[in-house]
Amino acid sequence: MKTETSERGENVSEYQTEALPLVSRNYSDLLALVTGSRQAPTAATTTAVTSLVRAGSYNVNGERSMFNNYLLDGLDNNAYGESNQGFDNQIIQPPPDSISQFQVVTNNESAEYGRSSGATINVASRSGTNGFHATLYEFIRNTDLNAFGYIHPISGTHAIIKPGFDRNQFGADFGGPIIKNKLFYFLDYEGFRQTLTPAVVLTVPTQNEINGILAVDVQDPFSPGTYYKAGTSILNSPDISPISKQMLGFFGDLPPQCQVAPGSAGVNAHNRRRLQRLRYQRSLH
Repeated sequence: MKTETSERGENVSEYQTEALPLVSRNYSDLLALVTGSRQAPTAATTTAVTSLVRAGSYNVNGERSMFNNYLLDGLDNNAYGESNQGFDNQIIQPPPDSISQFQVVTNNESAEYGRSSGATINVASRSGTNGFHATLYEFIRNTDLNAFGYIHPISGTHAIIKPGFDRNQFGADFGGPIIKNKLFYFLDYEGFRQTLTPAVVLTVPTQNEINGILAVDVQDPFSPGTYYKAGTSILNSPDISPISKQMLGFFGDLPPQCQVAPGSAGVNAHNRRRLQRLRYQRSLH
């Protein structure tokens, strides 16, 4: 029990930031260690385009994540926005290797903080010492190392390709003395490179549907008593919308793999190559 202050919170040490596994290399994921903290639902859901979570998005004591106050060495580090969108609640997300420790104050904050009704996350960055210290690192996630799952998905007669996921997070930090026992420096860099190939399954019309040939008899709603028998095209009807005909014509531009017979599945190799070229790159520093 602390008798000298009314603040409630916890300290996360340098050892914890280095020793505990962080799948996204976000130090703020360690907020889950703090009592009364849970990851916000918006941070737990990602898209196949980026596979990134919104870093630092945690609800503390029931407050929304936008009410948290992020400080870096005592300076304001909050990413302000009306809707709090983006990939981070902070302006700068320091790499875990560059953090000495951080303090999470959950309630009864002293007057030195202010601003927020949520938690205050005060990060202290590492500093240089009288000796020279350097670290090089790279964290890799590769498609060849990923499991597909116990059940291999199949669309029709075609097996769905394994989604590509190649991620490289690499960096370095270096520190040392400028004036021994008085002045020091510390530098860090972290890069992020990611290539994704999401597996997408789409439904396209069969050739019969594109040609207006339906499997059942159809009555013309604009001409009572006029029927189009199954197996005959309805595109010759004067009541067919020209816009509908134009839209059906667009399906003729699909690659041959998508222009399939009824009941069969196709694989759009053109879109597969296009998705393989999609590349998302972000430098954190």
